Amino acid sequence: MLYLLDVEIDYARMGDRVAELRAAEHARVAELVREGVVLVEWLKASGRGVFAVWDCPSHDALRRLIASVPMAPYLSKVELHPLTEHPLFPGGRSAAPPGSVPPAP
Repeated sequence: MLYLLDVEIDYARMGDRVAELRAAEHARVAELVREGVVLVEWLKASGRGVFAVWDCPSHDALRRLIASVPMAPYLSKVELHPLTEHPLFPGGRSAAPPGSVPPAP
């Protein structure tokens, strides 16, 4: 199942470990990308967190994987939103280019 994660990170609590934890986090997320768990991730413009789409077999599996990332103890907010396919965008494809019309359902 696909999940949209809305995560905020409390960098202030990391103290002088920010660079170390950031490097470890990037390495762990790269592993999850290779495993097909993390599909896409965007930084929030505020610089305080990320939006990401993860593919996990269950809510429990998702929570275990989130707990496995080095920054997990410093997450100040974690919202999980299960996703389902939209009939106008089968397969989760991108929106149609401007001026085009999506196929009828």
